[in-house]
Amino acid sequence: MTVIYTYTDEAPALATHSFLPVIEAFAGAAGVDVELRDISLSGRILAAFELEPDALAELGELARSPDANIIKLPNISASIPQLKAAIKELQDAGFDVPAYEDAREVYDRVKGSAVNPVLREGNSDRRAPASVKAYARKHPHSMGAWSKDSRTHVATMGADDFRSTERSVTVETAGQRKSVPASAVFVYLDQRPAEEFLPDSLARDPSGHIVVDAEGRTSIPTVFAVGDVRAGARYSLSDAIADGQRAAQSVVTTLKKS
Repeated sequence: MTVIYTYTDEAPALATHSFLPVIEAFAGAAGVDVELRDISLSGRILAAFELEPDALAELGELARSPDANIIKLPNISASIPQLKAAIKELQDAGFDVPAYEDAREVYDRVKGSAVNPVLREGNSDRRAPASVKAYARKHPHSMGAWSKDSRTHVATMGADDFRSTERSVTVETAGQRKSVPASAVFVYLDQRPAEEFLPDSLARDPSGHIVVDAEGRTSIPTVFAVGDVRAGARYSLSDAIADGQRAAQSVVTTLKKS
């Protein structure tokens, strides 16, 4: 038996260096081998240019095998700013990797959004099969009545945690009012972006949204679009903020080059 432990970025890196020795100690006592696979952002970049073994491809094949047992899937993320920073660090360390702009198609394949589906295939797919969903709909399950004799106790910090700062908002839907717990409330006033001044030559998708690349750049290189106006937008406040951050960094880079 072999346990494969994945080396990743950011907070999981702390877990790798702190928890991995514990796993190795317990597994070693039981005669179980522990192997490390580097699927960090830098590791994925080096693998994309055949400078290191492609551990992610190996694990992707393993995930589809009935012999594999997925214990915990890593959450992998890598925005374009993180990607460019990793590229610079690798270049400074002497690795012959191109700039992001010179190999965008290759680098886009190692971003977090492109990586997660690789490890969520086969027996690691956490979506319920259609047959299970159909059975659950036909035979709904209830937890039943809660006994006052239960010795289970739920404790909270009492202050400075989510429960102590939680607030409720009253929502009226189809004539019915209900209270919804929330830590914050954002009011959407259905405002529409002012885009009448934009030229007709700007590329748009069939629904009229502006087509942009991964950095928010439109078909006119000096025009950027973010938020609800761009193609593929999910009408999410957090997405709009992230869009703006990426576009702003790209604008700064563009201005420095001009």
